Amino acid sequence: MGGFRFTVEAGTVTALWIESGDDANRIDRALAKLTNLRRLEFQGSPLTAAGLPQLGNLILVGQDITDAGMKHIEGLTALRGLYLSGMGITDAGLASLETMTELRSLNVFPSAVTRDGMAALKSKLPKLEMTCPDPSGMC
Repeated sequence: MGGFRFTVEAGTVTALWIESGDDANRIDRALAKLTNLRRLEFQGSPLTAAGLPQLGNLILVGQDITDAGMKHIEGLTALRGLYLSGMGITDAGLASLETMTELRSLNVFPSAVTRDGMAALKSKLPKLEMTCPDPSGMC
């Protein structure tokens, strides 16, 4: 059983938090109708975030996203903040963010991303601030 919270500004939903075990395709279709959505926090079943090019902040918790799944995120060209928790992402998946020139904040934990992978991304996106709280060298 899932739940949700949302923020409404000027009569439109601009921020949404979803906790769901619902069908990802059904969620994607519903999200695509929220053309003014700027922030999405999602916990639960996978989603593609298709139809959300205007999204500015994306928080994914407990997702089973892989390097291949990162391709869905790279299409979010307005994304400025990205928080990924509980992920199976490696340096190869992180590299798919290299073309996201608006991205300013990235937090990846836990994952198989290394400090070298983060440094490679930082060289492509010098304005990006990254956080990897694990001192072991793996995020």
